[in-house]
Amino acid sequence: MRRNTIIIFVTIVLMAIPDKAPAQGCCTAGTSSLGGIERSVIPVNNLSVMAGFDYNYLGTAYDARNEIEDPLNRTATVSYYTLQMEYGLSEKVSVLGIINYTFRERNVTYSSPVDNTTQDVTFNGQGFGDLVIIGKYEIVQGNFFSPFTMALGGGVKLPTGDFRRENNGSRLAIDLQPGTGAIDGLFWSYASNNFQSINLSLYGNLLYRYVGTNLEGYKIGDEILFLIGANYRFTDYLSFTLQVRSRFANSDFADGRNLPSTGGTSYDLYPFLNYLEGKFSLRIYTQIPLYRNTRGIQLTVSQVLGVQMQYFFDFNN
Repeated sequence: MRRNTIIIFVTIVLMAIPDKAPAQGCCTAGTSSLGGIERSVIPVNNLSVMAGFDYNYLGTAYDARNEIEDPLNRTATVSYYTLQMEYGLSEKVSVLGIINYTFRERNVTYSSPVDNTTQDVTFNGQGFGDLVIIGKYEIVQGNFFSPFTMALGGGVKLPTGDFRRENNGSRLAIDLQPGTGAIDGLFWSYASNNFQSINLSLYGNLLYRYVGTNLEGYKIGDEILFLIGANYRFTDYLSFTLQVRSRFANSDFADGRNLPSTGGTSYDLYPFLNYLEGKFSLRIYTQIPLYRNTRGIQLTVSQVLGVQMQYFFDFNN
């Protein structure tokens, strides 16, 4: 009876007080497995297919820029299985589609105020996420004599994922749902410069996400994802990439107010090891947190491990 009482109490607390839920940093599209967003338009009549796995561990709590002990003793994991496909429609235009299947889990250790006993409670959510479609247009094409490239694009995130999943009869918090239930507008830009004489390329891209409101009146905060990266090719088969990724997110909005403990700023360092052979590529990466500035107390991503495999199909011949 005591165990059931504790579980019911923790469930009520977590579901009824949304400002105690982790922020959306672990759950938004594009914050981890970017893939096709990190490059310009692909060649006409080419198809790129990428499959990836991305594991995120959230074990560090912040209040503004201060690392603290989480008051709810939470940890969380988010795993993505991602499929990305991009097709070159013309010399300057390609279309990218992204879909993922996610596993989300949050663990809470509750201490009873009556007898100092503890109880671990786990909440799980899984399913197909929202579909992302982005059209790209290359406004400056790079070549041997002028290696600078620039592209612009835009698209939508469609609410294909469920946002009303339940666990033990209670609605899961929005950050544990596979989808958001809202249509989002996306603006994308990309630029790069290739230094062929030293096997080095520099690039950057920006993704602005204008988030819609779902049918229940919940709106995740608009966000900007920005990265700069450098890629150095050691041999024909091996290269190393280093990225700095930043995320700027507004607070979530529901019930006529901005929700505390949502939104903020983060910077992360991503090193990649890349293997390339013909039209096939494989890359393995991790994350090193650099900076956190949260709005209120939030559980943040502290470790990322990922792998991506990609193959290009050429239908010109």
